[in-house]
Amino acid sequence: MKKGKIFAAVTVIVVIAAMLAGCIAGISDVKINEDGSGSVTMKVGYTLEALKAMTGDDKTTPDLSGYKTFVYGDTTYYGDIVEKTFKNAEEFNTMTWYDDTMAEISTDEADSAQTQDSTNDRPLLKVNEDGSLELSITVSAEEPEEDGGTDDALADVDTSELEADAEAMMAQMAFVMTFEMPAPVHQTAGPDKGVTIEGNVLTIDLLAMSGGEEDVYYAFSTAETVEEPEPAPGPRVVLSSQSITVDGEAVELEVYNIDGYNYFKLRDMAMLLNGTDSQFEVAYNAQTGAIDVTSGSAYTPAGGELETGSDKSASCVKSSQSVAVNGEAAALEAYNLGGNNFFKLRDLGAAIGFGVDYNEETREVVITSAHE
Repeated sequence: MKKGKIFAAVTVIVVIAAMLAGCIAGISDVKINEDGSGSVTMKVGYTLEALKAMTGDDKTTPDLSGYKTFVYGDTTYYGDIVEKTFKNAEEFNTMTWYDDTMAEISTDEADSAQTQDSTNDRPLLKVNEDGSLELSITVSAEEPEEDGGTDDALADVDTSELEADAEAMMAQMAFVMTFEMPAPVHQTAGPDKGVTIEGNVLTIDLLAMSGGEEDVYYAFSTAETVEEPEPAPGPRVVLSSQSITVDGEAVELEVYNIDGYNYFKLRDMAMLLNGTDSQFEVAYNAQTGAIDVTSGSAYTPAGGELETGSDKSASCVKSSQSVAVNGEAAALEAYNLGGNNFFKLRDLGAAIGFGVDYNEETREVVITSAHE
């Protein structure tokens, strides 16, 4: 989180809201055993100043009887403390982190909503055949700033005092995870920013790790001999259970989540959008070796569309298949799984002309035809 983004692109009211947002802490203490089982203590809370502001009365101490108290650094927080256990790495990797706790202490339903569209920003655990453990986390890139007229709106407003207060209050913001491993842990990928290792205890500061224009991959291992990290880790692939709607209708497709993004078969999308204003034809060009996509033309089924099969995650390799849309080469990221090419959904939508969105309330991928 860059403070400059808060101060340069918001009105005075939003600056105040940003100050309040800085008065929250999420602290997780994780103990992991040799077999991948373990326990987690999650602490989430607001400072007293934030609770007063939420009530609209900064002079009266609110009723704190329903809150649990914890101290992090020099600051006391009021919220909730949740204990969880996991039997193995699979349970750890599917565990919800702060959303349940936030729902208990939040006064605003929107505050407790947490998007689970990807595996980014959450730790993933793997138990190797040699008994060593691997822990990884991909920290999402910062959202790009949007152009707007907010700078003009603040041109005649002196926000220096508010900014100073916001700086102080945001120093009270913390999202830290501490992992007690069964053996000494080593970092195998990623920068050391926000990472502290002391023997078998790993601490990651998610706020210090965040920032930048691209996702950053971190990895840690308890293996006695740690190999030199490769320049780029292989893709992390899972058969996705993501809910999907097309023009409001629920559909079931073979979809893979690869490094946090959903990938679809091109012919599945052609079949689903056939008969709409976003329909397109798909054909293989033997002369150029490219897949030719023609917008506006009816799709000719080749057989096998919309079929779901067994999990082919283990066969995932980067695909070099070229695609031309209306005669022009299209830059589409693709992977080959089980002999079929899967393309990043948002790339397809942008290149061919259909809408792709995510409904945070229903946690559904929303595809719409005739997107402009």
